[in-house]
Amino acid sequence: MQAKRRSMLYVPGSDPKKCLKALMFNSDSVIFDLEDAVAPDQKEFARQTVCELLKAPRETGKELVVRVNQVSDSVGMEDLKAILPCKPDTVILPKASAREVTIADTFVTIFREDREIGLIPLIETMHGLVTLREILNSSDKITGVQFGAEDLTKEMGIRRTAQGKELSYARSELTFIARSFGVDAIDTPYVDYRDVEGFEQDLAYIRSIGMTAKTAIHPSQIEKINQAFTFSERDIAEAKEIVEAFEKAVQQGLGVISINGKMVDAPVAKRAADVLASAGLNEVKGF
Repeated sequence: MQAKRRSMLYVPGSDPKKCLKALMFNSDSVIFDLEDAVAPDQKEFARQTVCELLKAPRETGKELVVRVNQVSDSVGMEDLKAILPCKPDTVILPKASAREVTIADTFVTIFREDREIGLIPLIETMHGLVTLREILNSSDKITGVQFGAEDLTKEMGIRRTAQGKELSYARSELTFIARSFGVDAIDTPYVDYRDVEGFEQDLAYIRSIGMTAKTAIHPSQIEKINQAFTFSERDIAEAKEIVEAFEKAVQQGLGVISINGKMVDAPVAKRAADVLASAGLNEVKGF
C-alpha cells in the first residue's frame, strides 16, 4: 500500500484525446486543466469534455482532479458550476488565497451531495505562501497543497533554473506548513521532461525535504516520480530490522540500542514503523 498521491499528471481539458490517454497511464492522479492549458475561447468546450470524462465509469484508485480558473473571477465561477455536479475527486485552486478557498468550499458544500470533494490550494504567489496557515485554516476540505514555481518566480522577478536553488525556501516553507496540518505537500512540475538527470536530482531533493508528491507534465515522468515516493526493498528491510530489534529492546526495559553502529531510540524506531505501515506491512507496537 502506497500513499494516495505520488504522481499527478496534468493534461489540457480541451483535448479529449489527451484526456482519455492520460487515464491509461500509471499516475496516481490525473489533473484535467481548465486554466493555463486552455485558450479563452475553448473554456466551455473544456468544461464539457472534462465533465463527460468525470461521469464515465472510473478506474478504482485513480484520483480525478480538475484545476479550475481563479474562483474569485467569473470564469472560475463558471468552472465550478459546470464541474462540481460531475463530481471530481478534487479541485485545484490556482493563485490560492483564503478568500479563494472559502468561495470554493461554499460551492463544494452545495454541490457535493453524497460524494466528498477535496480541495488543493495552488501556492504560486508571495501572498499565498506567507498566508498559507490562514489558507489551510479556511477549509476542512483541503487534502494537499501544491507549489507553483512559474508564477512565483515571475512575480519575484527571478529566473527559474534547473537546479532550483531559488525555490529552496518556498518549497521548504510550504512543505513544513502542509505537513504540520496533515496534508500532502505537492511539488511543482519539472518543465524540461527531456532532462532526465536533472529531473532525478530534483526528485531526490524534494523527497529529502519531506514533500509527498509531484506533478508531471509528460507521461515519461510518471514512473520516476512513483519510484521516488515508494520505499525500496532495502528501505523496508532496514526498517524491519530496526523495528524488530527495538521491540525486543523495549521488552528488556531498554530505551536506546545500537544497530550497525547507529543509535536507535524511540523516534528512529517510530519512523521505521511508519515505513513498514506505508509499505502495507503491520506496524509493530510498543514504542
